Amino acid sequence: MAENLAIEQAILRSPKLRGMKWKVPLLLGILFAVIFTVSFNPTIEFSSNSNAAQTFDFPWLAGIGAVLGFCFGFGIGCLRQNSWRSKILSGVRQQTRTLHWKMGVQRTFSWNTGSLTVSSAMLQTQIDWRLIDKLENGKIGIYGLSGEQIIFAFPKEALPPNLTAEELIKSWQSYCSKQPKLA
Repeated sequence: MAENLAIEQAILRSPKLRGMKWKVPLLLGILFAVIFTVSFNPTIEFSSNSNAAQTFDFPWLAGIGAVLGFCFGFGIGCLRQNSWRSKILSGVRQQTRTLHWKMGVQRTFSWNTGSLTVSSAMLQTQIDWRLIDKLENGKIGIYGLSGEQIIFAFPKEALPPNLTAEELIKSWQSYCSKQPKLA
């Protein structure tokens, strides 16, 4: 669960991990299409005993070379992108395992009108609602963002059965909509 939550958090933070990016595969496809087109355009010369030579062009091979080159370059681009993605997600998994081991398996999330508290056997953090700019309701978890930085994340499964993610978001919105009191 913690790994899946961390992966979803990494995808929210990094636009490079969201979906398939087509720029690099398309550019590599075009590059290899050009290279294969040039190399697949043979001209064959036949000469007989007389000095007259006949040349034969095969322009259809250039078209086949372009298609093969594009497919080859596009495939390399997709493999390269998937390799980067898996390398990043592998690092996220390793970091999550380490933090999960150090900070303890159980964490408690509680909130009131003034703050959100995250606590475990090794850590207790209290976050004022005013620090949170946005709550992101993901597939697996709920994320609190300040600017573009994710401050906290917790799985939806950790919510009590009588409490929903929407209630947490309403609590945050009701506190943030109030005007700050000046002392």
